[in-house]
Amino acid sequence: GAVRTRTITRRNGNKLEVSLGPQQDECVSVDLGSQPEIDVFGEVLIDRNYQLERLGFVPALIADCGANIGFFSSLARLRFPQIPIFAWEPDEKNFRRASEQPILRSESIKLHMAAVSDRNGVVDLTGSGHGCTVHRSDDAQVSCIDFAAWWREHSVPGSLLKMDIEGHETSVLPALKGSWKAPCAVFLETHAASGKDEDVLAVLESDGFRIELLRQHSLPGDERVFKEYFATLS
Repeated sequence: GAVRTRTITRRNGNKLEVSLGPQQDECVSVDLGSQPEIDVFGEVLIDRNYQLERLGFVPALIADCGANIGFFSSLARLRFPQIPIFAWEPDEKNFRRASEQPILRSESIKLHMAAVSDRNGVVDLTGSGHGCTVHRSDDAQVSCIDFAAWWREHSVPGSLLKMDIEGHETSVLPALKGSWKAPCAVFLETHAASGKDEDVLAVLESDGFRIELLRQHSLPGDERVFKEYFATLS
């Protein structure tokens, strides 16, 4: 993985800065007091759930939906340092941590504290931190954007989309139908049950994507099976 041959360079309280590359700013911050943060660090930067070398093209634009604490965007920034990255994260604590990542302090990276949705407005969060998801309620507090509208305006041939939005992909991804510009690639994690993830995949397949299942897993006491896919359109 990206960090296997790198070193831990600095420590500030419970936070470590881990080098990803030779430049001083090519590092990420990991909170050792947060087990979920350590878990995400392991998944993205050690186990390499997002294998960017599989793309087959140099992306012209990267969109990170469900940025969490910024490790995917950090990995993308390391591999494609000149490519614009747009990232959305609705949880306030996660967004703050993503904003603190040294490698993401660049004018080419736009971090937004908002949820991606199928409409503009506000939504509520169920849960908090790692694994929070969005829903509509009378007490909604978190801004959301119509991601399909944003994508249609900003995406270009060679766009890369990463979507991990805790089940809300069943609303967001179908709205993207017909909007893709080849070549294009999507890293997608589905959190749906009762066949809804197959419905999401069918949307991509109907637009000509080739889809590969990368891995699947479940959590104790949770009936859902979480699946991670890599989809390409050429």
